[in-house]
Amino acid sequence: MARLSSEYLVSGLGNIEERYQIIAQVRSILKPDENESLVRLLKDAPPVPLEVTTVTDAMKHMQEAAVHLNVAFEDDDLSFTHPDVLVHPIAIFK
Repeated sequence: MARLSSEYLVSGLGNIEERYQIIAQVRSILKPDENESLVRLLKDAPPVPLEVTTVTDAMKHMQEAAVHLNVAFEDDDLSFTHPDVLVHPIAIFK
């Protein structure tokens, strides 16, 4: 998981629909019993089950809107689960 911020991009945010290389530091490798919400409310604290549940429940309401936009949006899209790797980007470049 990474926030796409211009501070990580050598070429800026102008056109990101191309192939990029990412140098990143592994933050964690999720264990089989772990999950982390795609959206973090408390970014500087470890995820707690209440935060993950609350955000996941709130995001489920977006599934109806996604149907009207012809966008696939499944329950699995709401959180990271095992064997996902969470990273902190160091640099993103073409």
